[in-house]
Amino acid sequence: MVERFGAALLALVVRWPLVPCHALELFHPEAHKGSALAYFAQQLNIPREQVLAVGDDTNDLAMLHWAGFGVAMPHSEAEIRNAADAVLEGADGQLALAEYLQRLATLSR
Repeated sequence: MVERFGAALLALVVRWPLVPCHALELFHPEAHKGSALAYFAQQLNIPREQVLAVGDDTNDLAMLHWAGFGVAMPHSEAEIRNAADAVLEGADGQLALAEYLQRLATLSR
């Protein structure tokens, strides 16, 4: 597909950490979570520095890189953990995220 579509196609093989499988994602190189996050932040007049993104897989990399602050879920692969500014720990990722966001909310008061 890359041979046929060239730069008009971005192909990612994604390993879903919580599900024992892989997926192939195909899309335009500029259509990803990072560009979507940038678009919505611009529409809402939110500066990049004030945007926090949370991710756990390779399809979240552009979003984590674009955001002013990136958070990796506990079950994230090493590539995601390395791209993030903070890495959550714990067996229950949703609980770890809720506690992290609660701490941030408390600090911002």
